[in-house]
Amino acid sequence: MGLPAIPIIGEIVQGGIDIIKKLIPDRDKQLEAEFAFKTIAIEAENKLRDQEHEEKMGQIEINKIEAASPDAFARRARPTTLWICNFALAYIFLVHPLACWAVAIWRPGLTPPGLPDAEYLFIMLGALLGFGGFRSWEKWKGVTR
Repeated sequence: MGLPAIPIIGEIVQGGIDIIKKLIPDRDKQLEAEFAFKTIAIEAENKLRDQEHEEKMGQIEINKIEAASPDAFARRARPTTLWICNFALAYIFLVHPLACWAVAIWRPGLTPPGLPDAEYLFIMLGALLGFGGFRSWEKWKGVTR
């Protein structure tokens, strides 16, 4: 039986196993205690995964309710935010570099406006688009088109 996949639980289990080996001299009792400890850790990991799954399912339900809302502001909030992020990305990676190039050629004394802090933009895009790539995974597995 391997260690749990959630890293912090795996570290706790490994620490517990080290303590068990120091406190219990009998090898058979060590193995029994290790097995019991790993079983508890796996149960804890499963509870954490179930909780995470429930949270994600709750967010999906909220997304469905927002998408079906008759209120245009609630229904269009996420797409509008994505469009704003797209325009900001276009400015950062296309408009600003081209403006700097054009200014350097035709108006050497001028400087185009500075760049916004892209760190917050990437955090927002990551949250809106998802960090896990689950859509690509679903397509690959044939769950959806």
